[in-house]
Amino acid sequence: MPSAPRARRATSQPVQYLVPSLVAGVVGLALNAFLVLGDLVATDRTWGYTAIGAWFVAGIVGVIALGWYFREQNKRRGAGFFSTVGWKKAVAYLTYAVLCGAIIWSAVSIALWVSKW
Repeated sequence: MPSAPRARRATSQPVQYLVPSLVAGVVGLALNAFLVLGDLVATDRTWGYTAIGAWFVAGIVGVIALGWYFREQNKRRGAGFFSTVGWKKAVAYLTYAVLCGAIIWSAVSIALWVSKW
């Protein structure tokens, strides 16, 4: 006996997959803020290590975690009816902005440190 066709539900952006990227971006921004607002100067070895750590967390870990989000979003788009939700789109753009800000700020901090050698 054939089974009845399943009803397809509308899916939307998997916003929970953005959490690791957003956290990585915030950690990167916090480390950079520690550099700028703390007592360190660009000639300190700790400055460079902290800036590299901020770049690694935001640039490597954050972007890899962002790949998980895009993989799941593409899977949902291909599975059937996909609906874009405004607040989820805003969270995604916020995550992109935080990651970009953390990556660029940490790259500038690394450049300041390297230029003082």
